[in-house]
Amino acid sequence: MRRYARNVSLIGALLASATVTGAAGTSSTTFTYQGRLRDAGLPANGTYHVDYWLWDAESGGNQVGSTIHFVTHEVANGVLSSQLDFGPGAFDGSPRWLEIHVDGATLSPRQPITATPYAIAGAAAARQRDLAPSDELAQAVQALRAENQVLRERLARLEARLDEALTSGAK
Repeated sequence: MRRYARNVSLIGALLASATVTGAAGTSSTTFTYQGRLRDAGLPANGTYHVDYWLWDAESGGNQVGSTIHFVTHEVANGVLSSQLDFGPGAFDGSPRWLEIHVDGATLSPRQPITATPYAIAGAAAARQRDLAPSDELAQAVQALRAENQVLRERLARLEARLDEALTSGAK
């Protein structure tokens, strides 16, 4: 039986291409997980059965989305790299943790999902903002234009007074 230990220093725990746009113009929810896998204290090499679970808590909690199974997953020089997609509803801004099983052994602790996959939701929100500018923004622009007009009028009055003072002082 193989013994596994995950190296504490993960290679960029999550490298994401979460906002890559597909050919049909839809946003992808796929991201890349990359970490180090050690077998008997050495960098792992070979084929492994790897399963990924997404959770809403560091321990216990509820599973989010479906389990992702890789029956034959190649690992070279200890680098474990997988394309994961838990679906569009998996990342709603709430904290998430990734649990990894290798050949039936649970790697511990669960890995926190960092902000990068949340770019999925951010990109969707940005597209919505681009399509429908908010009333707040339009009101702010209108207020700035009005304030600008008031400042121009004040400046014109001050310039007139300055000209008058300079003209009367020159006599």
